[in-house]
Amino acid sequence: MLGKAKGPQKINQKQIAAMLNISQSTVSRALSGSRSVDTATRRKVLEAAKALGYTPNYLAQSLVLQRTRHLCYIMPTFGFIQGEVTSSILAGAGDTAGELGYRFTLVAEAQEELLTLAADGMYDGLFLTLEDPESALEQLNQILEANYPIVLVNCWLDDPRVHYVATDNWYGAYTATRYLQELGHRRIAFVGPLGGQIGKERFLGFKTAFQEASPGLDPQTLDVYWPKRIEELEKRLEEVFNFSPFPTAFVVSSDLTAIGLMRLLEKRGGGVPQDVSVIGFDDITTAAYNLPALTTVEIPGHRMGCEAMHVMYRLLNRKASSKPEQAIQIKVPARLIKRDSCQAPACSGS
Repeated sequence: MLGKAKGPQKINQKQIAAMLNISQSTVSRALSGSRSVDTATRRKVLEAAKALGYTPNYLAQSLVLQRTRHLCYIMPTFGFIQGEVTSSILAGAGDTAGELGYRFTLVAEAQEELLTLAADGMYDGLFLTLEDPESALEQLNQILEANYPIVLVNCWLDDPRVHYVATDNWYGAYTATRYLQELGHRRIAFVGPLGGQIGKERFLGFKTAFQEASPGLDPQTLDVYWPKRIEELEKRLEEVFNFSPFPTAFVVSSDLTAIGLMRLLEKRGGGVPQDVSVIGFDDITTAAYNLPALTTVEIPGHRMGCEAMHVMYRLLNRKASSKPEQAIQIKVPARLIKRDSCQAPACSGS
């Protein structure tokens, strides 16, 4: 009697360990993305797994652990995806989730449904981006009491129980303003949202640096919402020409707004940077290719997304019997990128 034809043998972690002469537990940790494995070893394990055709048995793991390996990412509107920082965050979270054997669904305008999404069993955990996290505090309290994994991304709460990954917007704006002051500027104005969590933080960082150099003075400000297209901005930005005396430099809360302002200044006969210096925020792709290339504060979206997924993975793999741990709260540094849109003011002491 002919036996059943044997298909290709499935590679397991034990075989990978034997081939690399390391322990099976090291292979397991490397494949799961654990930070306890150094980068070189993890790379070797991943390369060997790929070469051997290793595929983890996620179905078996889900049945044993009673998990779906499916996460949910909630944001205010789908319009947020148009922003390069948000799309970079999603790419970072998605890339890392895939490496760790997870996937996530993107849901918009679902803040009122947080409790339902956390309780219906479809998702192992929730990522949450909100313009005003305080508005969801009541629901978050109930989720936290249930020890359900939730990570805030690009927003935060000053609460020792809340896990988040965000950027230090205050320091980014403070550093940008200090740079202009070091160039000799004193008449520096702020353009951008004065409300919302991120807008407030950027304005406060700017204001702190401004008032350190000019005690007792209030800076000139123009409250401008986050744009999706430069064309939306022109009428609103015209109001900067009401500033008196006119600023020699601007700190602008987004690169799109900064580029719109530079175009408007050029139309009105003001050159950047010879007449006016401009600093943006985010470091979108076009910032480096603008003429002049835009000095800006880099917001590392991809890194934020990766970090957020690693935090989520840690929460998902804590022991069920363990007590809630100290919240993981990460502020990814914002970095000033100096390009061509800033120089010393034409008149010293300006």
